[in-house]
Amino acid sequence: MPDSVRREIVDDVRATKKFRLPWWAVLSWMACCAVILWPLYRHDRLDLGLPLLNSIGVCVLAIVILVDVVTYVSARRQTRGQ
Repeated sequence: MPDSVRREIVDDVRATKKFRLPWWAVLSWMACCAVILWPLYRHDRLDLGLPLLNSIGVCVLAIVILVDVVTYVSARRQTRGQ
């Protein structure tokens, strides 16, 4: 393995170690997944679980980014005096 690739992997692992979720966030996510997957399991459509969870995650991420952008823009307008 080239040294540059090894260095990138080590840097990625260090960055990942800094990202820690609190225990309540992990339990909340597990509960949400269970609520979403249980009806799919009962109707023998568990194969739709992963695409559904991915879609929900992307939508939530888009909403979070949108809220951050709106907050940033409104704060910037206030500092300009508009």
